[in-house]
Amino acid sequence: MEKKIKKFKINKKNKNSYQISISILKLIGNFSKSKNSTIMIKELSNIFDMPQKVLNLKYKKLLYSLIDYKSGSFSNKPISNFIYFFREIIKCIFLIVMIIFSSKKKEYNKFDFILHGVDDRKSFERYKLLLNKFKKPLVISKKKLNFKTKNISIKYSNFFLTAAEDLVNGKKIKIINLFMKIIFISLIHNFNYLYFLNLITYSILKNYKLFEINRGKYLMEDRFYNTCPIRNFYFKKFGGILTSTPQKNILETSISFFIDIDIFFSLGKEKFSSNRIRNLGGNFKNIIPVGSFFLEHEWYKKKKDQRIIPKIDILFTGINPNNWLYMNNINYHNNNLYRIWIKKISGLYPDLSIKIKNHGNFKGSQFEKNFFKKSNVEILENKSINASYGYMNKSKIIFSLGSTTILEAISMNKNGYFINPSAHSKNFFFGLKNLEKISIKSFLHLKRTIKEKIFLFKQNKIKKNEYCLKSDNVSKRVFNFFKNYK
Repeated sequence: MEKKIKKFKINKKNKNSYQISISILKLIGNFSKSKNSTIMIKELSNIFDMPQKVLNLKYKKLLYSLIDYKSGSFSNKPISNFIYFFREIIKCIFLIVMIIFSSKKKEYNKFDFILHGVDDRKSFERYKLLLNKFKKPLVISKKKLNFKTKNISIKYSNFFLTAAEDLVNGKKIKIINLFMKIIFISLIHNFNYLYFLNLITYSILKNYKLFEINRGKYLMEDRFYNTCPIRNFYFKKFGGILTSTPQKNILETSISFFIDIDIFFSLGKEKFSSNRIRNLGGNFKNIIPVGSFFLEHEWYKKKKDQRIIPKIDILFTGINPNNWLYMNNINYHNNNLYRIWIKKISGLYPDLSIKIKNHGNFKGSQFEKNFFKKSNVEILENKSINASYGYMNKSKIIFSLGSTTILEAISMNKNGYFINPSAHSKNFFFGLKNLEKISIKSFLHLKRTIKEKIFLFKQNKIKKNEYCLKSDNVSKRVFNFFKNYK
């Protein structure tokens, strides 16, 4: 079974990127049930009195994190490189020292709301309105946030810690024996199982102690693709009621594997996202539509600087050029085709104001600048305090390959559409039928849509809330849900 992981290769000629995702899901699922994987999961479950399904989901999530879409295979360095194995031996020793020198429980603090995964000031500000609605909120960050806030506690989740005595008391020999056994299995099968054991053990030690000391009623994870079943388990073990996460992106397949959460705060009122969570190996109890935290913070709760933004006829918004781009050849091709269509539209309508607003993580490229040099297409720099929303508000129609801004634009009463050449963007749209209804699949379709919306002033006849609720009161909706939960 180890050889299947090592030799796995994505067929990038396969035009169905959703099918690619499902094939990865099946391989990971089968591997997690293999003999050596089962030995590790069962023993961890017995030692730490944790359900196997919790540990198995964490294990699968870690396996998936090794997929390198550029190379089309699992990253072999952590699982078969000797130097990496030696590093894991060092980490293993570090964990054993933490366990041997375990510490007794200190007095614990009680919070009514815990926000996890906020690692910068910008993210903190996005949730500040929600945090201030609770009497005693806590923010947990992996990075030191060098600012002070009133009434909101901030905890830096440090890497260096000792294990909780209550967790490891009477189990230390069993844990050390498990490490020795997994080292032996790794050497025999030339597969670094120790890499996964170290990560899972560290997650157990860290999250137990984190929530032993910091207890709360409700937990929210900033990014749905960073949910952790072990974190959720210990949050509830120490009295937590509900775990939650907001939707900040379309559930694109390369980032939506193994979501584990009680409440998924979705952008809009639709059932298709729930199907995708399940189909990609995830769990949830309920989906509650609330709108977009980003749109609430950047547009509805900030002053507007619309005077500095010109009127725009057609706005093309970019998406983060990460894993989805490299899933198969057709995705990469369509990303280039997107630029070609933009340039062709500019040639057909030289008098229209056509702008490109790239994703914040993409600073543009010289190739892109040269490509549009002799056209009337302008690549915008973000000068608005309202981020992309300021430009969207001044636009007549907005297009994107897969940005969530299209759903947000529709909620702002704007005309928004996805560009999906030949319906090949399966990683974005397969099964999400509400999105397929606003997808443009050909250049002729694009021309017709521009003609209808810009020159004939035809209005969209769609249910806006199916895509994204009006996001002027997202924080209030989320707070009221927790407040009224029984």
